[in-house]
Amino acid sequence: MAQPEKVKEIERYMLFVLPNLSGLRAWLLSQAIKRFLNKIVRQVSSLGKEEGPVKITVLKRFDTKEVFKDLPVRAKYSGPCPDFKEGQVFCVDSSMPTGFCSYAWDVIFPYVKALKSGDNFSEWYEESGVVVACCPDGLRPVVFKLERK
Repeated sequence: MAQPEKVKEIERYMLFVLPNLSGLRAWLLSQAIKRFLNKIVRQVSSLGKEEGPVKITVLKRFDTKEVFKDLPVRAKYSGPCPDFKEGQVFCVDSSMPTGFCSYAWDVIFPYVKALKSGDNFSEWYEESGVVVACCPDGLRPVVFKLERK
């Protein structure tokens, strides 16, 4: 059975299994299931297909004062993150670049793998093969643009 047919079969099954939901709720659920299954089909069909490198560009570094007027916790640091400079570019295959913050890498690595596997994040962005993500430092985040090259 072709993959799109399998998605339609599972969608029909879910609508059959969920008869107690109102029509609109069932339709909304079916749309969510359809998007989820289509994403799985794309990911499975691209397994083993590694594409080229991913370009990571530092878009913006925030100072703690730009994020909060009054800090919710006392920080041991101030100012923007010293590890990155705006406009800085990294090209990666799958390993963390030298000098890259390990906390930021832990967050963006799944996006790197997804882009390398062919995900386009088309449900998020009009531009294909890009994603914007930020590091986990909530007091002075760094925002990155990742692009499949």
